[in-house]
Amino acid sequence: MKTLVTTFALLLTITAAQADAVFGSDIAVKNLPIGNMLKWSTLSENGSDRFVIERSHDGETFEQTGDVKAVGTSTDVQQYDFLDVQATGINSYRIKYIAQDGSTSYSNIITTNNSNTNHLTILSVSDLERNDQLQVQLEAREAGNLSCTITTMRGEIVAMSGQPVTPGAVAVSLDFGKLEQGNYKVIISMGDEQETLTVRYTGDDALANDVASNKE
Repeated sequence: MKTLVTTFALLLTITAAQADAVFGSDIAVKNLPIGNMLKWSTLSENGSDRFVIERSHDGETFEQTGDVKAVGTSTDVQQYDFLDVQATGINSYRIKYIAQDGSTSYSNIITTNNSNTNHLTILSVSDLERNDQLQVQLEAREAGNLSCTITTMRGEIVAMSGQPVTPGAVAVSLDFGKLEQGNYKVIISMGDEQETLTVRYTGDDALANDVASNKE
């Protein structure tokens, strides 16, 4: 899955009553599978406090999605970044500069389209040390039909299951009780998105969980 980088001009209008924050470069937005990475820099700062990142789905109504502490005072170039892990699809951003004296200024509005965002993310995976059930916790960003397939390392299917999901937390339980000890692949997919786990099932013995989550 390709990564997109979009660069927009970022201009702040700083009045005499506001602290000095001169941006040294355009803001860059990189679309990642886990969200949008925003990067910007300042040439110098005098009495700066923080940068508030605001996001909008319609380009008109903005809500704070995070903030980044400023260095305060500097005559050197300072680099800043912020990862918006909740970003999906088309989003507009603006950065609110806040000085230590409370004065503020806004950047231009920028818009980016992240079509690479994961709609299915694995949050945690249990081991099979205490029982034969593999518990997988996921987050779904859209509704759909989730399918789970257990295969041998040679690709032979040994178990399949499926369930409908709604956006939010999703719990998946896979039964290894009837399988022989050995290494297996667990393939969890929804639509054209797929996550693969590699696990070692040892029955009553201690389990070594070799987990490799791969986006395809």
